[in-house]
Amino acid sequence: MLFRSPQRVLLWDFDLEAPGLHKLFPPRTPQRYGFVDMAYEYATKREVPNVHDFIYETEVDGVYVLPAGNIDKFYCEKLQKINWLNFFGDDPKTAGPFFGELINSIKGVKEPFDYVLVDSRTGLNDLAGICTQVIPDLLVVLFRLTSQNFDGLQHLIPSIRSQLDVREKKSVKIIPIASQVGSAASRGISELRPKSEKLFGRDIEYIRFDEELV
Repeated sequence: MLFRSPQRVLLWDFDLEAPGLHKLFPPRTPQRYGFVDMAYEYATKREVPNVHDFIYETEVDGVYVLPAGNIDKFYCEKLQKINWLNFFGDDPKTAGPFFGELINSIKGVKEPFDYVLVDSRTGLNDLAGICTQVIPDLLVVLFRLTSQNFDGLQHLIPSIRSQLDVREKKSVKIIPIASQVGSAASRGISELRPKSEKLFGRDIEYIRFDEELV
């Protein structure tokens, strides 16, 4: 298989309460609107806007962003008025009229994206559930090897698997990645590593943390 360079990557900022991708990947030209504006328009008019109008090109070649929106008082007002449960029908096996059309629209751009990476918020909630159960073909779980994080994972991962089963999306793989891992010889990491691997049913990938880089 031949790969073009650079590849086209879309970053979708779904961490709507604390968005930040627009800071990490600024637009080449000013951008006023984003995903929250799309969702609000659907919630009020029951029409799905053209996603192409909300995606911007960044200063990094090949990287595009579907931002959360322009973070101001209007953004917060729109976000608070959106009832995400109303975006779905009675059939849990479908993505619903809004997300179904949105996903197809992203896939149907003139120059297709090689990857679409969705940045979700953490925890068990409606927004995270959309990202873990409705949208993904592959789910990457980033976590720290701490007792607090592991306690949360013990509730989160079975819940995600259960909902994926309900939606008949058993093919979605869950990839665990332990981030900011310091010395692998520490007692806490040594104890939590096998527990985490048992929970996920696979080996844990690591993002190493260099204590000197602070």
